[in-house]
Amino acid sequence: MNRIKQLREQKGLSQRDFIKSFNLFLKENANKYDGKPGIKAVSFATGSRWENGLNKPTSSMWQALADFFGVYVPYLQGAYSKVEILKVLQEYYLRYYIGDYSTDDIEDLIYTDIGDVVDDFVISKKIKPWNIKKENVLLSKEEVSSTKFWWEHFQVVFDHIAIIWLLTKPSLNATKRDVADALIDALSGEQNNMLLTRRMKFIDKYLYFMKGKTIKSIYDFEHPHSLDGKNHYIDEIH
Repeated sequence: MNRIKQLREQKGLSQRDFIKSFNLFLKENANKYDGKPGIKAVSFATGSRWENGLNKPTSSMWQALADFFGVYVPYLQGAYSKVEILKVLQEYYLRYYIGDYSTDDIEDLIYTDIGDVVDDFVISKKIKPWNIKKENVLLSKEEVSSTKFWWEHFQVVFDHIAIIWLLTKPSLNATKRDVADALIDALSGEQNNMLLTRRMKFIDKYLYFMKGKTIKSIYDFEHPHSLDGKNHYIDEIH
């Protein structure tokens, strides 16, 4: 579905006010749009059909509408924006961060997948050190909640073909889950195997073992050892 109604309402315009304002916009910019096919004054009925998807503007009219709203044409036609895509990434990682999963096993899996791939990404890009003493959920609460953090560090996803499609092809009718899958693909391609291997060796070093058996199966760097109340490295336990 296109975003004409959404953007109209964001401007605080009724349908009639929108048509009046848009026709005035066309008149004031006649030099730009004169001679373009399909550019003419719009009736209230036509505008209503556009909003409800019963009719489509011409390509020239799409551009004029995009100019009026100050957006690009694919977004107006229903494609995702960069802000929306990063918001999905931030939202899914937040669910992973707080452990607030749905009752749907498939949804639980996608939150975990997003969490894992983001954690690997921040190690690969040296946003977090490979020897950070946490097993997972490597971002701080402040980073997770900061839009600036996601915008600053995750621009690389916009170079991935699946994300480019989301930005340019409104006909995909992509769901939020589709966006999450595309983000996983994009971030998976940015892994630094050398750093991640070093990371895994570091994590393994901090597993608690006794006589070849794992005493504590999670990587808890703060919790005392269950036998003597002290923290131990693997090579300190015999």
